[in-house]
Amino acid sequence: ITVDGTTCTLINAITTANSDTNTGGCVQTPATTAGADTVVLQSSSVHTLTATNNSTYGATGLPVVISEMTIEGNTSTITRGGAAPNFRILPVSGTGNLTPKATTINGGVTDGSGGGIFNRNGMVTLIDSTVSGNSADNEGGGIYNLAASAGANPTVTLVNSTISNNTAGLRGGNIANSATVAGAVVVIFAVFSLLTLGWAPKGGGMSNITWLGAIAIVTLLNSLLSSN
Repeated sequence: ITVDGTTCTLINAITTANSDTNTGGCVQTPATTAGADTVVLQSSSVHTLTATNNSTYGATGLPVVISEMTIEGNTSTITRGGAAPNFRILPVSGTGNLTPKATTINGGVTDGSGGGIFNRNGMVTLIDSTVSGNSADNEGGGIYNLAASAGANPTVTLVNSTISNNTAGLRGGNIANSATVAGAVVVIFAVFSLLTLGWAPKGGGMSNITWLGAIAIVTLLNSLLSSN
């Protein structure tokens, strides 16, 4: 699904991938309606969000990812416009499996958790990507990885990616890893990645917390957590 910014916007491309139905000028090529999708952004393009798209998990700029999709960013940026109302950039649900590649996610602001990305029971893999300059009043200024259901296993994987300059009002300036129900396992895995310059009252770079017998795991390999 190729995003050109005019006939096919990023919002409509994600809707197309979620629904397997061509939406708002976005066309699936080849014309198949099953399986994983790839959303392709133009090289070094900037996608500025100016309005709230939905409030499923609080005000959010992009549709909730509910299916398996890759965003081929080609060094593009997804950002919230400076004059726009406060909203996070991107949410992922329990049925969602999102892989941003060479994509920067910037400028999200939420009065909840996860200013850049909010992963609720789903899967997120960032490859060669950056999450920066986002903020949350609660947890996870950059990324909030939440297990909210028994048996859920939400996982955020960072590969050669940078999470930096994000802030949170409670925990996890850059990333918050949180499991709130018994029987859930929540995982952060990072390899060759940087988590720098985050700020929060607790866990400036990262917080990892569980309640009620849940399990939270963080693994950092060849990665740097510093200057938080």
